[in-house]
Amino acid sequence: MGLRNILFIIATLLPCLVSSQEDSIIIIDTASVEIFNNKTNEYEIWGYINIINNTDEEYITWITKNSVADRTNDQKITDYFFHHKPHYDFSLFNLMCENIVFEGGWRPIIDYSLLKNILPGREFTYMFIKTDTNMDLYKDRVVLLKRKDVEEFLKFEIQDYFLFPQSSIVIDME
Repeated sequence: MGLRNILFIIATLLPCLVSSQEDSIIIIDTASVEIFNNKTNEYEIWGYINIINNTDEEYITWITKNSVADRTNDQKITDYFFHHKPHYDFSLFNLMCENIVFEGGWRPIIDYSLLKNILPGREFTYMFIKTDTNMDLYKDRVVLLKRKDVEEFLKFEIQDYFLFPQSSIVIDME
């Protein structure tokens, strides 16, 4: 087998190998753009964090007001589901277990009850208004975990009722 044949085989198989690797990963892409606001006559920076689920498993994401970069997965789950937030005398987990139905439906609150399930082959985008140009500041606030791992930790199946239905959300971080 000559060098030309070997190169042909590698060139033919390489896209397949790269494709199969990309099909089993989560891709998190960040970007920021400057947009002129006609109402305020000022420029704003909009940041984007796009999560693409190229796995065969469901993932759950949420965002917090503080960085979670130094937190373990168990700590991230505990902080979000079990800790009482200021001005509330119950946790997200309490609400979910009580299965309280709110007039007008479930309305997620940033850093308290926003949960998004990302199905295999789907994506979700966080858009931040008036952000710092450093997207790592925001990326470190996004939690992304396998849904089954979260539910195993909680010993509770999260009902679709509590999941944000849209494919993107705009968040004013100021």
